[in-house]
Amino acid sequence: MFNYNDFYLNIIFGLIIIFGLIIIFGLIIIFGLIIFY
Repeated sequence: MFNYNDFYLNIIFGLIIIFGLIIIFGLIIIFGLIIFY
């Protein structure tokens, strides 16, 4: 049987990880620009 709960949890955690990485890299770029300028 296919478990829908695990499927949706994997999607949610995947989106959280992706957005988390985007935010982290975005902050690194912003602070890098502030430091260099």
